[in-house]
Amino acid sequence: MDDSGSCQSCGQKGSCEQAYHVLGCKEDSCIAARASIAFLLPLLVFIGALAISKKTIGEYAEAQHWQTTIGFVFALAVTGVCVVSTKLLRTRLHRHAKSRCC
Repeated sequence: MDDSGSCQSCGQKGSCEQAYHVLGCKEDSCIAARASIAFLLPLLVFIGALAISKKTIGEYAEAQHWQTTIGFVFALAVTGVCVVSTKLLRTRLHRHAKSRCC
C-alpha cells in the first residue's frame, strides 16, 4: 500500500508534516544513557565527595561524629551543585539545539 496516497487525501497532512519535522530535529541519546546520568551520576558524585572529605577532614576534626557530619554536609553540597549545573547545562543545550533546528 502506498502511504503517500493516504497522506495526500488526509485533512491533517500539514500538522503531520510539522510533527515529523519536530521529531526529526531531536538529537536525544537513548533513555538508558539519560537514566544513568539522572540517577547514577549524583550517587557517584556523593560517594566520591564523601570519600574525599573523609580523608581531608579527618586531619582537622578530631571527633568521629564531626567528621561524619561535616563530610555528609560537604558531599550533599557538592552533589547539589552537580545536579543544578547538569540541569542548567542540559537546559542551555536543549535551547541551543531547538533554536538551531526548528
